[in-house]
Amino acid sequence: MAQVKSQVRSAKSQVDSAISDAQASGREAVDAFRDVADTFGDAVEDSLKKSVPMPRLAMVAGSASCSARRGGARPP
Repeated sequence: MAQVKSQVRSAKSQVDSAISDAQASGREAVDAFRDVADTFGDAVEDSLKKSVPMPRLAMVAGSASCSARRGGARPP
């Protein structure tokens, strides 16, 4: 009986260790994804600021909004 209890404790310890390792790996993956997303978002924002002046971007957005309200572009 003592041997069975020892084996159960050992198995529980291994499971706890595996769960802990998986949680740590998951946190690392989430952190890495957040870093990539932040960097990508910053790069897009910087690119837009450098290459597309805000007034032009506002005009394009306004035109798209008006076009959408009228039902989109129609073929001639």
